[in-house]
Amino acid sequence: MQISIERRVEIALRSLEGEERKKVEIALAELLSVDARALHANVNITRLVRESSGKNLFVYKVGKEMRLVISFEGDRCVVEDVFYRNRLAGFVGKGMQQ
Repeated sequence: MQISIERRVEIALRSLEGEERKKVEIALAELLSVDARALHANVNITRLVRESSGKNLFVYKVGKEMRLVISFEGDRCVVEDVFYRNRLAGFVGKGMQQ
């Protein structure tokens, strides 16, 4: 699996310090070995929404508070966004989460 990180995510990740940065680095390393055909088997990955474009978005749990929004394109994992979980409610209604 290849990892691709959106520019805005790269900028956000550079601002992280210490333990948070290490957790994200570990999560990215774990994503390298994820089987996109068996996402349901990974306890750190939850399906978020399916965009009208047909792209499936997932949330990857990085520790207790931080989350990565990811998608898959063939053999490539795209890190679409990074956020703290308490911010999710402002972007996605409870009824849309799966």
